[in-house]
Order: sequence, then structure tokens, then C-alpha cells
Amino acid sequence: MKKLLGLLGTITIAGSGMLGIVGNAPAPAKNEINYQKEDKIFKKINGVDLGGSFRIANNQNIYFGTSHGAYVLKRGETTANKIDEITSKVYSIIVDGKDNVYFGTENGAYILKQKETIATKINGITDNHHIHLIAVDNSDNVYIGTRKNAFILKQGTIIPSKINGINTDDNENLAQIVIDFDNNVFLEHM
Repeated sequence: MKKLLGLLGTITIAGSGMLGIVGNAPAPAKNEINYQKEDKIFKKINGVDLGGSFRIANNQNIYFGTSHGAYVLKRGETTANKIDEITSKVYSIIVDGKDNVYFGTENGAYILKQKETIATKINGITDNHHIHLIAVDNSDNVYIGTRKNAFILKQGTIIPSKINGINTDDNENLAQIVIDFDNNVFLEHM
């Protein structure tokens, strides 16, 4: 089963194109993220001092994760602004169909609702607060992964539920959450 999930994860990553690769690409060695509007090439964005993962929302805002928080570069602006309440390392960022942005950090999961400026911590995750994985399905259900467990935050709810039946031994960690177009969820252990 693990080999099948590993193969599915590889196929999913390979078939997803540049979005997944670019979205989690490390920043250049100088820890600057650069952007030039005219050429659509990253040159420099004022206000962001350390690179990390990023996502572009449907409204064309760019969300950055750094080692000490999260930032947003709003469409048409040249200076990124810090997102309040997120002060720790950001591991993952995902945007749902309503432009709500979810952040997985070393201190838990957060949501920045559309048109808001302050992120809200998602309560109810009962184990290790290091949130390494976040995925969203076509129905805007959000899947949150720690090293050993996964949780689902169903669309319209505020407290996630633990997904039962995930068995990782001491040498394994939850490595990937993959959702296909039919909302089938695959969890990979490594």
C-alpha cells in the first residue's frame, strides 16, 4: 500500500506541472524574493527579507511564508505586508476556492479569510502543532497534516476533526496529502 501511495504521489507531483514546484521553491541564496511587474520575473519585493513557500490567490495577491511569519503582496503593490498573528516558521500555504488562505506553521494552522488582514489560529489539532501539510479539495474542505496525524476542516466549520486510521510507526512521518479531481484523498507515509 505504501508503494502504491508513493507511486500515486510521484505521479501527482509529476502531473501537476510547475505550480507545485514553483510554489514551494526555495528563495535565492541572498534570501530575497525578486519581482519585476513588466517581465513577470521575480526581482525584489520590498518588505520580505527571507524567502520560503508562496501561493498566488485568485485575486492575484501573493502570500509568502518565511522563517518568522507570513506576508502578503497585494495586487499592484510593491511592498509586502506582514500578516498579523503568524509569527513562526511557515511550512505550507494553500488557497481555497473562496480566496481564504491557510498557513501551516511550527505553531499550528491559521486561516486568513478573504478581505481580512488578521489571521486566526485553527483550534482543535490535538497533537504536535507543527503543521507541515495543508491541502484543499474541490468542496473547500481543508486537510491538515502534522508529522503523525491528519485532520479535516470541513467547509463551513471552525474545528477540524482527526482522520482516524492513519498508522505511522516511530520511523515514519506523514509526507504528503494528495487530492484528485474526484475529491479522493491519498495520504503518503515515509
